[in-house]
Amino acid sequence: MLFGSGGAGLCAAIEAAENGVHVCILTKEKYCQSNTIMAQGGIQAATEEGDSVELHFEDTMKGGHYKNNPKLVKKLTEEAPTALEWLSKLGITFQEEPILAGGASKKRLHTIGDSTGAAIMKVLSRKVMELEKKKLITIKTYADVQELIKDDKGNIGGVIFQHNKKYQIMKAKVVILATGGSGGLRYGDLNTSNCDGITGDGLAMAYHAGAKLIDPAAIQYHPTGGVFPTNFSGKLISEKARSLGALLFNKEGEPLISQGNRDDIVKNILSEINKGKGIKNPSNRDGVWLAIPLIDKINGEGTIQKKLPALYKKYKSVGIDITKHAILVYPTVHYQLGGVEIDEKGMTEIPNLFAVGEISGGIDGENRLMGNALCTIIVYGRTAGKEAAKIAKSIPLPKQLSISHLNNFAI
Repeated sequence: MLFGSGGAGLCAAIEAAENGVHVCILTKEKYCQSNTIMAQGGIQAATEEGDSVELHFEDTMKGGHYKNNPKLVKKLTEEAPTALEWLSKLGITFQEEPILAGGASKKRLHTIGDSTGAAIMKVLSRKVMELEKKKLITIKTYADVQELIKDDKGNIGGVIFQHNKKYQIMKAKVVILATGGSGGLRYGDLNTSNCDGITGDGLAMAYHAGAKLIDPAAIQYHPTGGVFPTNFSGKLISEKARSLGALLFNKEGEPLISQGNRDDIVKNILSEINKGKGIKNPSNRDGVWLAIPLIDKINGEGTIQKKLPALYKKYKSVGIDITKHAILVYPTVHYQLGGVEIDEKGMTEIPNLFAVGEISGGIDGENRLMGNALCTIIVYGRTAGKEAAKIAKSIPLPKQLSISHLNNFAI
């Protein structure tokens, strides 16, 4: 059993099904509604001449201020090139040359315009649909999982979920949590790039079941969330824009830090605004300028429309031509850095319970590099799916579940 239908969940479901077990996907909203589909930037993998998995490892550790779990990072960076090959077999084509992401020492960010996450989700979903037709995967939408249940031996043995306003119990040999982080809770007064449904459910359930959490309050703020128009508030302007040459400026026209680790850029933006050098939007929200037209100045006319087509169309729809005008940006709640502690197999310390994707902790340390999130969902999603299949084929369904503490549920 698996819950969450974002990138990590679908990768796990595909591998588990193809390794001989039936998978039930429970998702509390509609199928594939997740942060993965909104991931614009790309996926990091050391595939080019002069680059190496060792350099990717060092960049990731350095970016996380060496608070990352090196074993988890080692697996991530070593298997990143294989992740690209797997995506290629599913139908993904990275036609652009890799670019340099913030905090990286080499050009290893593989992109598909500024809709890489959407392209990946499209091929993953197509594969899941194929497996569903073969009766290897069952998908249950609007199934809101409430609680993990253990068997009489203390292993995870199933879940309680709410569907059609009724609580139900479902037994499972293995459970994979792929519920994302908690960015939809909108911390403080900040906007968020997250879907509204990303509210930390999996973190709470894992903790209640006895799993260890690593820095669950550690949240990454993306430097460039929209500020104007107001309906764009918090929505990402991909870091790819700055990788291509867009620069940040305060209201006095002074350049700010535009390249490097995300946390350093966020601190610089907030510092300038605290000095009174921010720009107010019509709703009296602060921001700074992101001069996107510089991309065409540096790379040639037409680069913005070619490399950032979704962003160009989005702003054009409200009468803003980003090939001619700078846009207002402000940091936005973006990514759960901490989470459920896992090992290299994606397993928690609770037997038969896995956690993959943004819900897991330990990979990113105190700061995540652009492009490592999509890499993480594939590497660890696939691994968890394979490992879960091994366990599921070796054990029976639990006969006895421990549900004495669940009297509040009208089952």
